[in-house]
Amino acid sequence: MNTHSVSDPPTPPRVPSRRAAAGRALAAGALMLGAACATAASSTDGSLRSAAPSAQSVRNQLWEPRRVASVNGVLDVELWAVMDSLDVPLTDSTSSKQYLRAYQLYAANGDTLNDPPRFPGPTFVVNRGDSVRILLRNKLPPDGSENQCMNYPAANAGLDTMQGCFHGPNWTNIHYHGFHVTPDSVGDDVLLLIGPGQSHQYAFGIPDNQSPGTHWYHPHKHGSVAIQVSNGMSGAFIVQGSGIDSLSAGMREHLIAVQKIDSAVSLQDAGALNPVNTINGQITPVIVMRPNEVQRWRVVNENITRTANFQIGFINEAGKNEPTMYDIARDGVSYAPANYNLGSPDTLMLMAPGNRLDVWVKAPPEPGIYHLAAATVALPARGFSRQQDEMARAQRIDPGALTASPTVTSTPKDTLFYVQVVDDGTPPGVTSFPASLPPLPPFLANLPGVLDSFDPDTVPLIVFKDSVPPSGRSVANPSQFWLGTATHPNMRFNDTIVYVPQTASGTPKPMVLGGRQTWIVANYGTTTNHPFHIHINPFQVARVVFPRGARDPNAALYEALNNAASAGFPIWLDVLALPLPQADSTGRVQPGYIVIRQEYADFSGQYVMHCHILGHEERGMMQLLQVNRPGDPSPGAAGHAHHH
Repeated sequence: MNTHSVSDPPTPPRVPSRRAAAGRALAAGALMLGAACATAASSTDGSLRSAAPSAQSVRNQLWEPRRVASVNGVLDVELWAVMDSLDVPLTDSTSSKQYLRAYQLYAANGDTLNDPPRFPGPTFVVNRGDSVRILLRNKLPPDGSENQCMNYPAANAGLDTMQGCFHGPNWTNIHYHGFHVTPDSVGDDVLLLIGPGQSHQYAFGIPDNQSPGTHWYHPHKHGSVAIQVSNGMSGAFIVQGSGIDSLSAGMREHLIAVQKIDSAVSLQDAGALNPVNTINGQITPVIVMRPNEVQRWRVVNENITRTANFQIGFINEAGKNEPTMYDIARDGVSYAPANYNLGSPDTLMLMAPGNRLDVWVKAPPEPGIYHLAAATVALPARGFSRQQDEMARAQRIDPGALTASPTVTSTPKDTLFYVQVVDDGTPPGVTSFPASLPPLPPFLANLPGVLDSFDPDTVPLIVFKDSVPPSGRSVANPSQFWLGTATHPNMRFNDTIVYVPQTASGTPKPMVLGGRQTWIVANYGTTTNHPFHIHINPFQVARVVFPRGARDPNAALYEALNNAASAGFPIWLDVLALPLPQADSTGRVQPGYIVIRQEYADFSGQYVMHCHILGHEERGMMQLLQVNRPGDPSPGAAGHAHHH
């Protein structure tokens, strides 16, 4: 029985059994993409384009959410989930009223704030060793839809069945993305159901070896997560204490939360719903810099769809030197010193939904206005090869409905924000990039065996698979999404069934507390770089195999990850877009895949892995995992979860 929630309606939240151990945090690690990213699409080739800012947009300075920091080692807040009519910007000067689910910060550290609901939500700031207490009150209206599939854009109730459908849009919980904390009901428990009128007290500690950096929080109640996050229910969660924090002392810092806000959601991700990008709830705001000033930006991709698989960079304009940038941390973890090279600034950076980037940016010496754009990466398909077209037909894809070229294209809406360099006579503060990054702490050391054999007959093979009906994606016959095993590839999420990793031959490999495993995560999806995400324990990237080579829109990222691993500095992540597959001369699909290593430290219990295109997750591309204590019976190849 859950003693931490207060339930007003007669239906209580269901809480799974949890076993938690205090302890040591696995941290997630990092990589500098460097000049290699320019191979994906050069900022000088005209592929990133944008309209010039209007005079009004230049005055639209960046607004940042309220920051709430821990006091005397405790962050104690009361957060409401509400529904309200909010202004959603359409351009830098126009907006529309939409009825949205949103976070409202009611109280923090003993002070009643009663802030209005906004998107994104407040930014929480803690230190390692702090205690976190978040009282979540669900004030969303009752909808009676928790246990029934609902109508929604581009879906068909006849094909979508529990658990793989949209349901319970006003039931909620919180996932602490990037946190290595207990998966029990007081921590990062995504099986928790908090219904309208109910409340739940989260209370957990930040371990001393939690990765310090830029993380975020958002709802994760299966069936409603996509629509709640697309409504804007998300916010940054910063853990202080990294070496980068010391090197960034004196720099002005900005949070940059990228969201596409919409009151509706397409769970099949057809791209029909593609609202404009907002930055902290604004359209093309302005960040003011002084000549030669260096700032620190924390960029969070809080979007839910494949249209948010971004290439981000400054637009090159003739006769102008755009700002210089280095990404110094990815998914909340600073990079190893070997992955930082002052001779190779970043021109383009790749981000999938859920990714975070910390960036140092230096303004040019000349005053002026500069455009930072996020172009959606194109999906290569038609025209590559006869085999590719054959694979498309075999998977029931209409090649004519797909993107014909991997070239990045942009429109004015691709501009995220402007940098306005102003010489107002005030000192610019920090004007030089640090010469190097600090050494990583011991808990970010390489996992032993991270470059071991990748034999699918001895290590688990995780299979991402999708199918697309003829003539693209239709309401009558929507796409289907699975996350399965080699022997059972068409498995869909069920929150009462534990997924046990298996080798390609079907040998189960249970996850045991204190143990380590190497996985092959393979993408058999035909048109989508499904972003792989796992909770509680991050993963280290040992290899990326992308059979389409440079035709994959994320090729530069994969090359950088492989280079880092080959040099002995493999990267820790919690989200990675999977490479696209290819067909060989016989028509057999060769998957794109990643090889990852992970350690099951500190916490036994249940959590999930899934595609971070959240509509795909809702449609079944997610599985429940279980870490057993040594000596516990394994749930077998696919066992029932234990609830109480």
